[in-house]
Amino acid sequence: MNIHNDAMDLLRYIYDGLSEGYDSYNVSEDKLEAMSPNDRTSFLASVNYLKQENFVKPYAEYKGVPVSVKITSKGIKAIEKNSTVQPAANIIVNSNVSGIVGQNITGNTINQGLSIADFQAILQATISDKQDLQKIQEELSPLFKRMEIGSPLEKGLLSSAKEHLENYQTMYGSLLQVIGSYLLAK
Repeated sequence: MNIHNDAMDLLRYIYDGLSEGYDSYNVSEDKLEAMSPNDRTSFLASVNYLKQENFVKPYAEYKGVPVSVKITSKGIKAIEKNSTVQPAANIIVNSNVSGIVGQNITGNTINQGLSIADFQAILQATISDKQDLQKIQEELSPLFKRMEIGSPLEKGLLSSAKEHLENYQTMYGSLLQVIGSYLLAK
């Protein structure tokens, strides 16, 4: 028995009732007595937990209806917060010595992955000189085209871009992440 999970399931059920036009959740004495002793204990523990956490508040309890609650704004937020998926945020750090790009940080683990589009965005954000930017994009274009169609990468694909990338050392790490992601996916 996990009181929190059971209570959150009950809160989800109460929340779903709002969309069906119910403004409160009521359980009659007959329904409560029809439950097995274990189910009744678990159910009442869930209701009490929701009340203590201010996810629900008493509504219209009276004889014959011992459980009558209404969901609070805090309860609605708890359910809606759990149902929304947070988009992954890109973390980009560029300095004179290194460049770091990551998407997921959990504890001390950094899972890195960089797409061509992500690299292009970093390139545009890092290089302010339009001529250098255009030249580097042109020189990396054959590499990216081969990666997009899934062709093997040949030796020397980066040699033409080397001269211009030397001025932007931080881009090497990001470019290697793109190539590494491509090679590891094959």
